[in-house]
Amino acid sequence: MAPYIANGQVRALAIAARNRDALIPETPTMGDVGYPAVTATIWNGIFVPAGPPDDIRTRLETALIDTVRAEAVAEKMKGLGVTVLAEPGSALEQVVTEDAARWKKVIAATGIKAE
Repeated sequence: MAPYIANGQVRALAIAARNRDALIPETPTMGDVGYPAVTATIWNGIFVPAGPPDDIRTRLETALIDTVRAEAVAEKMKGLGVTVLAEPGSALEQVVTEDAARWKKVIAATGIKAE
């Protein structure tokens, strides 16, 4: 959406992220407009099967982080309106754990059932 917001085709009222987005810094977060509990970020991660040797996991992690931080990749992603956060697997593990706990509460509170 960032390109559409930037060129004026869409007006963003707020984003459901904890922090403002560097691509659209003028757009407030839901917390900024009075709803701090409303967060729902989209993330992508790359996972490997459990148990690879530490040196292999470290090499893969380093190569992936270096790739997404490369100027050409970062610029391409920015052009697509994507903010890239290249973080280690431990940070992704924390995100997955926190999201699972949060959405488990939402499912329980609302009675959502799989169909």
